Amino acid sequence: MQLRRGKATDWHAMVQESLDSFASPHFLPIDIKPIDKIVIEGLIAEPSNWSIIARHTKYKYRNLLKQESQNDELTNHLRETFKESADELKKELDTWLLGLDVTEK
Repeated sequence: MQLRRGKATDWHAMVQESLDSFASPHFLPIDIKPIDKIVIEGLIAEPSNWSIIARHTKYKYRNLLKQESQNDELTNHLRETFKESADELKKELDTWLLGLDVTEK
């Protein structure tokens, strides 16, 4: 993950936000409409397609992906791994940032 769009002190929240957006089409709910599944798989395969869909449609599919990420085994494993190694990552960030405070909020 790259800390390009925020402050280094916000790294913890940025990781959580990224994990909330992380989605695998393999863990979509069974009851999802086939057309929604096809669209989601297309958006994941070709992220530039996000720019050509309507705003309301973007929200719909982002919300579906966020819901899915809560049930995704891989995402949950990544969350647990991050939680276990957050202190060590903080120390590494402190070293790279020459002692700047990167405490989480």
